Amino acid sequence: PAAYRYTILKEQGITFLVFSELQVKYRILVAFLNEFRTLFFRRIHSDVRFAVAYSLQNEFDSQDPTLDKMIMKYNDRRYDKVNEALEKTEQVRAGLLVNIDKLIVRQELIDILVDKAEQMSENTVNFRNSSVKLRKRQECKKSKIIIVTVI
Repeated sequence: PAAYRYTILKEQGITFLVFSELQVKYRILVAFLNEFRTLFFRRIHSDVRFAVAYSLQNEFDSQDPTLDKMIMKYNDRRYDKVNEALEKTEQVRAGLLVNIDKLIVRQELIDILVDKAEQMSENTVNFRNSSVKLRKRQECKKSKIIIVTVI
């Protein structure tokens, strides 16, 4: 069993009412009612509060395709620009999340490279210091050997 809802818009003592299935977005129903209200007041110039029952029926009879066109327009999924914008926003958001994840991974790799570079730099300094000390020791031994050989 399909569930329905009704949406009401009141203006100048006139009640505009539309029935729809529950899945129809509220903003679409309100947009439909607003457009119909505008059309109604554009066509009816007299004070409608004093109109006799069914006297305005000819203004929107079955021969007039305007109401049918409005209904078709608001039933078309392409009309819902807000939903379309939300879908595009969600696609952009998903793309951004993927890019952010890639940036995080890239940053982690950069951090690892920076740590390794710092470690290599420390190792280079230690190696240089050790080399200098070793060179000095070797020179000292060489000079001792020369001194011992001379004496």
